[in-house]
Amino acid sequence: MNLASDDALILAVSDYSETSQIVTLFTAHNGKLRALAKGSKRPKSPFGGPIDRLQLVQAVFSVRAPGGLGLLTELAQRETFPGLRANLRNFYAASYAAELAIAATPDLDPQPEIFKILADTLRRLSSTTESDILLFRFEVRLLGLLGLRPPLDQCVACHRLREPARGGFFSPPVGGLLCRQCAQLQPDAAGRQPVAFKVAGKALDALLFLAAAGDDELGRVRLAVATAADMRRLLAAHWQYVLDRPLRAAHWVS
Repeated sequence: MNLASDDALILAVSDYSETSQIVTLFTAHNGKLRALAKGSKRPKSPFGGPIDRLQLVQAVFSVRAPGGLGLLTELAQRETFPGLRANLRNFYAASYAAELAIAATPDLDPQPEIFKILADTLRRLSSTTESDILLFRFEVRLLGLLGLRPPLDQCVACHRLREPARGGFFSPPVGGLLCRQCAQLQPDAAGRQPVAFKVAGKALDALLFLAAAGDDELGRVRLAVATAADMRRLLAAHWQYVLDRPLRAAHWVS
């Protein structure tokens, strides 16, 4: 059995039997994978007891074909992000980020940059109360790394540039922002209404800013309730369209 050793984020854990668990890992150099942790729930297991999610570990595991189930043989804790358990809102944000990483990435596709931004997001969520800003930044950066970030600075139909602070109409089926004129020309499947919804300019500007913002710039961001709601609506609609299903944790961060 060929084994690999890698830094890994534990994104999900489920029961396999009375004594074992299945662990979903997002590794630094091997991508996402699922592995069986035999006997992990036994008091004297090689893992020190039942494995918990949302932690950074050094893992040793076997690799199976995409969709297969590997075997987790060793695990050493590196960071447990204790602040996530002390703040329910941040715990929900971290759970949503983990579900996004699982849903949006294929098995065994090395994505070191996604691993890096996810680990950084969990670390920051563990030590701050600004969960909305951190989660929004993670989402737009994840979309960028996946090549799925929608254009928000111009109309995708006529390519007219959007002026700062000016709103637009977001349409998941057309893949981005529409100006008012082009939105009126986009019917839904039944041919009755535009398949787009209005988004305020402040929300669009904030998403564009966060997509490029460095760590030292996050402290400048302050989001009004209405602006954050617009941002969440846009991202939720876009994720549901590109993933072709809603995320279970979406209602925790809405």
